[in-house]
Amino acid sequence: MDPLATQVIQHDRGLGTAYERWCFYQLVDRWAADYGVESALEGPLDGMAGVSGVHLVGLARRGVRVTSAVPSEAKARIARDVYARAGVPEADVRVVEDLERRSGTLPPSDMVIAYHALPLADGWRAYLRTLAGLARKVLVVTVCNPDNWGVAAIRIAGRLRGRRDLEVPETWRTEVLAPELWALGRVRDHVYFDAPWWPDLQVAPGQSLLDRSRQLLRQQRDAVRFTAGEEGAKLAQRFVYGAERWPYFGGDGWVDELLPALLRHPGFDGARGRWRSRVAHLHGFVVDVRPRTPQARRKLAQVG
Repeated sequence: MDPLATQVIQHDRGLGTAYERWCFYQLVDRWAADYGVESALEGPLDGMAGVSGVHLVGLARRGVRVTSAVPSEAKARIARDVYARAGVPEADVRVVEDLERRSGTLPPSDMVIAYHALPLADGWRAYLRTLAGLARKVLVVTVCNPDNWGVAAIRIAGRLRGRRDLEVPETWRTEVLAPELWALGRVRDHVYFDAPWWPDLQVAPGQSLLDRSRQLLRQQRDAVRFTAGEEGAKLAQRFVYGAERWPYFGGDGWVDELLPALLRHPGFDGARGRWRSRVAHLHGFVVDVRPRTPQARRKLAQVG
């Protein structure tokens, strides 16, 4: 398992992470409304370079029954604190170390979210199938965008040093992932999101973009990595959000810090076509897993 899967991260750090979080909250709200979602599940793996297990905070605030699975008690404690700070301490946060062995302990839910989880999984196809089996209406799968211009910058940094092995994981690629998703249901939407003006340079969790840029410019040949390592990374000191404050829904840090930054920095999440696919840091697939026959619908109604 990728080390990021178990790394305990107490805060979202930096405007890049905050912008990503804010964008995804908007999308989750939209999809939940589109599909009439009354229950939602996320985890246990979470590739967000910030706090794990809190992608459903917005839905919980709107009365949706949410379950957040995380792989350790340390991560669960942080997620519970964030839910409490956001006004929904009743959110169900559970420790699930092994999804395939413990999937039976998780409730089938209208919406199931896998947030950049597939590169972290040992056997991502099996992980995906297990999650799909828990979804009653829709499965949401997000991964990083292999066509973001930051990926090209990382490749160039490597090639200038004679490295040609800095490549994206296969799970980022639509041509690899889409056939697997179509086998699970009907792909209703493919969305590019988190599209600020700055590139996605695959920072370590909490690392500032400036520090990562310096790494790519200055590191020796063998030290250059496609995704930055935690060791030696300088953490962002602004836009730090966790259990102390969680301003994505207002409150402390929203009016005085996050909102002005969102308004000041241009983003392209409303752009269309090819331009957006080159700027966005992530892309997501919405898979309709609802059964297609009356017999299958009756069987589903008897589950959970």
